[in-house]
Amino acid sequence: MKETWFLNINAMANALSRLIQAFDLLAEHPRGLSVTELAEKMRTSKSTSSRLLASLVEGGLAERDDAQRHFLDVRFWTWGVQAARRLAVLDIARPHIA
Repeated sequence: MKETWFLNINAMANALSRLIQAFDLLAEHPRGLSVTELAEKMRTSKSTSSRLLASLVEGGLAERDDAQRHFLDVRFWTWGVQAARRLAVLDIARPHIA
């Protein structure tokens, strides 16, 4: 039982790492990525890439256009705005704008 728990934690950590890698790649490509392009960049199979992107689209974290290219969804912008509220942006920027 102990080994199964450890394997599940490793599998989840690996999945999370791949998810973050996919987010980074989508963010780096504002014109979007196809399933094949993401698979090549992540060095994974097209089927794995397809399942990952489909899950992201279903979860509202990515969008797919008519040309089957994938982009980060505006949900990330919403999260970024919420995170930025914690920062004293004006205090950080003031020395650089005066």
